Amino acid sequence: MTAPDPGPPAIPGPDAEPAEGAGLPDLAPVPDADAVAVAALAVADVTALHGGRHGEVATYLPGRRVLGVRTGPGRAEVHVVAVFGPNVARVADRVRASVQRATPAATVVDVVISDLADQPLERP
Repeated sequence: MTAPDPGPPAIPGPDAEPAEGAGLPDLAPVPDADAVAVAALAVADVTALHGGRHGEVATYLPGRRVLGVRTGPGRAEVHVVAVFGPNVARVADRVRASVQRATPAATVVDVVISDLADQPLERP
């Protein structure tokens, strides 16, 4: 004996309670892209930000863009060029820590080592 086919799932009516987190806007603050860029460049083994092959990694601001940085509610993604030699995982950890200190709104920081450079950046 088989159970009867229950049919298609019921569609909730307009008075139904939404599922937890469904359709609600993410209210986390968006980190400042300029502060993310400055913090990433402050790391000794980072020589530059990397905008991607076609400049697609960027945060668009009125009249300009910050290449190498993407921001969203509560998160930042930063693409960097690091000096060849040091452990890239440690460089990424230092970039992440620097960004989180400079921009507390960035609770999640994704670091991508996009390229390696022969020479360290000459700093004044």
